[in-house]
Amino acid sequence: MASFSMKRFRLYAREGIAATLCLTALGIAAGVYINHSRPVRYRLSITGGSADGLRHLIAEKLADEARSHELIVSVVGTAGSREALDRVEARQLDLALVQGGLEPTLHPHVRQVAALHIEPLHLLVKPQLDVPVTENLRALRGKTVNLGPAGSGTHELALDVLRFAGLEPNSSDGSGDYTIATLRYADLLDATDAAKLPDAIFTVSALPSPVARVLVGRHHYKLVELPFGEAFALDALDRRASGSRATDRSGRSDVTKPQIHPTSIPPFTYGVEPPSPPTELRTFGPRLLMVSNEAVPTEIIRRLLESVFSPHFAQISKPPLDSANLKTSPEYPLHDGTEEYVEFNKPVLAGDVIDFLEKGTSLLGGVLGGMFFLWQWIRHHYRRKRALGFESYMVKVAAIEEQALALEMQAKLDLKELLRLQQELGRLKNEALARFAEGKLEGEQLISGFLSHVNDARNYLNRLILHERDNIEDRASQERRPAEALWAETVGPLGAEVAPAERGSGQLGAADGRLEPSSA
Repeated sequence: MASFSMKRFRLYAREGIAATLCLTALGIAAGVYINHSRPVRYRLSITGGSADGLRHLIAEKLADEARSHELIVSVVGTAGSREALDRVEARQLDLALVQGGLEPTLHPHVRQVAALHIEPLHLLVKPQLDVPVTENLRALRGKTVNLGPAGSGTHELALDVLRFAGLEPNSSDGSGDYTIATLRYADLLDATDAAKLPDAIFTVSALPSPVARVLVGRHHYKLVELPFGEAFALDALDRRASGSRATDRSGRSDVTKPQIHPTSIPPFTYGVEPPSPPTELRTFGPRLLMVSNEAVPTEIIRRLLESVFSPHFAQISKPPLDSANLKTSPEYPLHDGTEEYVEFNKPVLAGDVIDFLEKGTSLLGGVLGGMFFLWQWIRHHYRRKRALGFESYMVKVAAIEEQALALEMQAKLDLKELLRLQQELGRLKNEALARFAEGKLEGEQLISGFLSHVNDARNYLNRLILHERDNIEDRASQERRPAEALWAETVGPLGAEVAPAERGSGQLGAADGRLEPSSA
C-alpha cells in the first residue's frame, strides 16, 4: 500500500509540475503579446519657438500625429532657437524644433533626432527700399533692421549675413552702419502702422511665413533676393583657415555657415495680384532640426520618428520628408534612437518585417512552449488515469487478501465468505483484462504485475477453501452422508456456482478429489 501511495504521489507531482510549466509558458506568451499590443504611453514636451511662428504650428501638428504612436506631446513657446537649445540642454524640455546652422558645441548634451526641410531666410524691405537694396545690401546703411529677438536663430544668422555684406550694427560709441531692432513675431503680426515698423525685416521660416504674409499683404513690404548663399557658406572656410570667426559685438556667434543651404521661394507664395514674388526668388537658409536631450529614451525617439515620417505628417513640406536623409551630414551627434530607427528601416529587411518577426518569434516561442507542456500534461494525465486504473484493481485485490487473512485468523473458517472472495477476485480479473483489451488501461508491466498479484491471492484462497473442503469430506464420512449434501448445507446457493459437478465419485471437485488452483 505504501508503494502505491508513493507512486501515486510521484504521478501527481509530475502532473502538477507539467501543468505549472504549461500555465507559466502561456502566461509569458500572453504577457509578450500584450506588451507588444499595448505599448506604454509616454509624456514629453516640445517647443517650436515663438507661439506665433510656423514652427509652433508644425510642433502642434506633430503632437497630433504622435498620439497614434502612444506619445502625449505638450507644445510650449520659447523666444527662439537659442533659448530652446538651452532648455533642452538643461533637460527643462525634452524636444525642440530649432533652426539649423547654429554652433553645436555650445550644447554638448543635445542630440539630433531628424533634419527636416530647409527654412528660407526672408528679407523684407519697405517699398521705397526695394530697388536699392536689391542692387546692394549696403543700401541698408542708416536704416533700422529687425533681426528678431536676441537669442533667436534668425538674429544670429541675419547678423552674420549683414556682416558678410560689410555692414556692422551701431554700437554705444555711435559707430556702425544700421540700427538693430528686436521685435518679436507677435509685435510684427499685431502692428497696424507701417510707419512705426523697421525699414527692413529678417525672418527665417518654412513656407509660407505668417510674418512675411502679413508684411506683404498688409504693409506692402517687398521681398529681396539673396543670391549669395553658396558664397556665404564658403566664407566660413576662409575665416576658419585664418583662425578667426565672425562674431557679434558680444564676441559670440552661433552660426556654422557650412550648414546653410541655397534654396528659393516660389513665385506667388505671398500674393497673386500683385505677384509676390513675381519670379522664383533665390535665397538660402538652414534646415529645421528636431533635437532632444541625450537622456530621452530611445523608444520615445523611435516612436517620434515614426510619427514624423508617417504619410500624413511627411507631406507638410515640399518635397515630402524622407527618412533616407536622417544620417546626411548631421549637425549634432545623432540620438541613439535615431540610429536604431535607421537600422530598423534599412532596405535589406523592412522594419515591418523585423517587427513582425520579433513579435512573432516571441509569441510563437511562448505558445509552442506552452503547447509542449500542455501536451506533456495531457499525456501524463491520461497515463496516470490508466495507471491508477490498474492501481485501483491492485488495491482491491490486496483488500481481498487482507480479508482472507482475517478469516484465517479466526477460530473457524467461514467457507461461504471465502467463496465469495474468490468469486469477487475472478470478477476483478475479468473486468481488468477486458478494459486492457479495449485500450482503457495500458502498461505491459502493470498488467503482468496485476495478474501475478491475482494468482497469488487466488492460490491463497484456494488453499483455505481446500482445507475446509477436506474437513467437510471428513464430516460426511463420519456422518455417513453425501459430501455434496453437507457442502450445500454449509455454503448454500453460492456453492453451486463454485463447486464442480459430480463426476460419479461421490467426491467434491475433480476426479482426484482436489480443487486445483487455476492459472491466470
